Amino acid sequence: MATHVTRASLFVGILVLSQGYLADSARLASHGVAEQSCIGCGKYPEAPDYSDGLDDEDDFLASLEQLEEELHDTIKDLDPEKPEAPVTIAGKLGPIQKVWNYLMDAIFRALQGQTCMSLCALCVPKLEELAQQMSKDAVALKSVFIERNKNWQALSVFPVLGPVDSVLGGVFSILHGLPLAILSFFAGGTVVGAGTGVAVSGATSDSIGSMAGNLLGLLAGISTGVVSAGVLFSGVEIVHLLKGFYKGLNIVAKLTDCKRVGFETNVNGQGLEEQPWETDFGSSDYGMKKLRRWTNESSAEDGDFEAMKHCERIREHSFDMRHATECVKHSQICGGPGLLMPAMSEKHCRSISEAPLLERMAVQWGEGAERRKTAFSAWRLVQEVVKSKTKWDGKKEQCRSMLCEFGGLAAAEEKFSPDAVKQMDIPETEKVQYKNIVVFLAACASEYNLELNDVAARDVACKEGEARED
Repeated sequence: MATHVTRASLFVGILVLSQGYLADSARLASHGVAEQSCIGCGKYPEAPDYSDGLDDEDDFLASLEQLEEELHDTIKDLDPEKPEAPVTIAGKLGPIQKVWNYLMDAIFRALQGQTCMSLCALCVPKLEELAQQMSKDAVALKSVFIERNKNWQALSVFPVLGPVDSVLGGVFSILHGLPLAILSFFAGGTVVGAGTGVAVSGATSDSIGSMAGNLLGLLAGISTGVVSAGVLFSGVEIVHLLKGFYKGLNIVAKLTDCKRVGFETNVNGQGLEEQPWETDFGSSDYGMKKLRRWTNESSAEDGDFEAMKHCERIREHSFDMRHATECVKHSQICGGPGLLMPAMSEKHCRSISEAPLLERMAVQWGEGAERRKTAFSAWRLVQEVVKSKTKWDGKKEQCRSMLCEFGGLAAAEEKFSPDAVKQMDIPETEKVQYKNIVVFLAACASEYNLELNDVAARDVACKEGEARED
């Protein structure tokens, strides 16, 4: 009986506090100071707003116009028929990073609604790290899952403010302007298409490319300071797309910020055993609180204090994605540049740290074909540079791996022949992806004389690959 009384009292107490919080917030809002109402959450040094904020649609569109001019000026002397041509822009990556941030900011706002959506950062390795890893036949990427949750005060008022938005329910009607090669990445990600009712014509884009291809291409460009012309052509197309896409995405919930933020690190598809900055369920000592304490009390690096100010901004429900980009420069997160994106789950973010998986996804969306004007061409460019220096061929390694997976070129062509694929009861987008796989494997045969149709030869090649992976 006493237990029931205690639970009832606790429920009534929370309800009273919630109603009082709502009443106080409403009263403060009438005086224009609602943002100052924050029960149970401290105030910490924060980075200021950007002058060209993304919250206002007019300001955002004006920024896009300016960005488009910058990119057009950059590509004016480039040959569209040579998307693989290297372009050195070390120290001038601002426009490229802006394109990515603007695209991810718009997608994030559309997907989040009134929930607290988490983020994923793909950390950009330093040039010497990338070259060293590639020369050792493996690239171990690092991703950080940035988990964002409401504190108990926000949770208590949340049902009164409105129902939880469905993350994927009606959101694709908002994102319909995006190519499926980008959209499907957030719908589940790998081979699975976005649905049987989606037109195949919208599945791929010759210039924008896939989400996975963009990730690898931009990572390579930011790391080396050299991008392919395809990256710049892709940037122009994305800006043009965003000018017509950014409509009605300014969803702001002042009273339901995402105060509990934590960071979980993954390398090569695996979470690290020690996660000092994660948020433990039920603990008041959430990840960012621990990181804040470490930054203030330890021998933090010079840039950590400034990065921490930007990290504080991602505790807000809606924030400028550029704050997250600066946050991950903290020595305990990425320790340098990172590519930010919405995280559909912790598992989704973990998989992003697997370079072979991203390469495969890019190929499935048709980026294995030559002369595509996409950012993925920058990744192939870096692989070519490494090949000339170390003799290791990343593209050939991908050919070997996929030929092993499908039992050789002949088996793949038979399994995914036009007639066989036509009879498959799968979404049209998946049929396109199977076609793209066969096109890529045929290109492997043409470029490297590599088919692996012979069982004995295939066994040897596949075992050698497994040994390198181990």
